[in-house]
Amino acid sequence: RGFNFLSDQGILGDDDNNNNKNKKNIASTPRVQRSYEALLISWAKTGPQRKENGDRAMALYEEMKKRGIPITNRSYAYLLGLWTRRPNAYSMRMVNRLFDDYRKRDHATATTEQP
Repeated sequence: RGFNFLSDQGILGDDDNNNNKNKKNIASTPRVQRSYEALLISWAKTGPQRKENGDRAMALYEEMKKRGIPITNRSYAYLLGLWTRRPNAYSMRMVNRLFDDYRKRDHATATTEQP
């Protein structure tokens, strides 16, 4: 929701008018990844003052996961900071979801042995 404008502009997603055979997925470029991260962090920073920005940050987080854009530790830290400032049932569910996603990340496979 709200991210269709990227597909409409042909920046992300399939565009039947263009020949996509030689085009690489632009979402995987570092510049686009940094842009997503910057937007996510700016919304997470202002989330405590404006609740809709917190919801936007979570929607963008879900979109990044869906598109396979890596989520950095810094992004996780800002999102956790956003939701731990408002101790209610909803924000605790968000914190639990973030921790679960963080635990399932690929960084666990970087170690040679699983505990």
